[in-house]
Amino acid sequence: MLSTQVLKIKVLTCGGMTDQMSEQEAAFLINSLGLFRNVEHFGRATPRANVNLVRAYTAADFFRGVAGDENILHLIAHADASKLQTGNAKSTVTAADLEDRAARKGLFLPEVVVSSGCKFQSVAWRSALASAGVKLLIAAQKTVTPANLTAFDMSFYSALLSQVRRGHSTLDRVEASFKLADKHYRAIHAKGTPFARFELQRL
Repeated sequence: MLSTQVLKIKVLTCGGMTDQMSEQEAAFLINSLGLFRNVEHFGRATPRANVNLVRAYTAADFFRGVAGDENILHLIAHADASKLQTGNAKSTVTAADLEDRAARKGLFLPEVVVSSGCKFQSVAWRSALASAGVKLLIAAQKTVTPANLTAFDMSFYSALLSQVRRGHSTLDRVEASFKLADKHYRAIHAKGTPFARFELQRL
């Protein structure tokens, strides 16, 4: 399938509206991605991304929110290698829950998932996401700080939406954009400074 020129991106935030870190990341994405447009002049050109914000306060909200036919699901959540929180930690969703929902109820997610959740690049989440139809996961194995996710989001979406890459599949376009963004993201950190390394995995 050839790459669409206007990507559909769903931002699913699980932190609740009083979680400042999650709210600020969601607001940043919603407010900034629409600035990438198909001509340089003024603000009337077609955006290169249609961005939709969804909030998950419960596990049920999460399962409704992750499903869809968007090109990219950007998941904002406090997580670890096997579970994530919803609604200010009022409930949790595990990778096993997601895998079970995919098997029993035919849950399908967008083919590309980007997550700024801590330790989300894990065997458990990769297995669960693959069972729900995800082809690419971009996430980190370590704890992600607010500065890390800000720098990475800026790098990745700038690389993705500044270049059209006509004739390339959406998956190839995401992969090429990640390689470019990751070089920049790693280069901007001072030598010896610890930071979360994001990885792209084909599932």
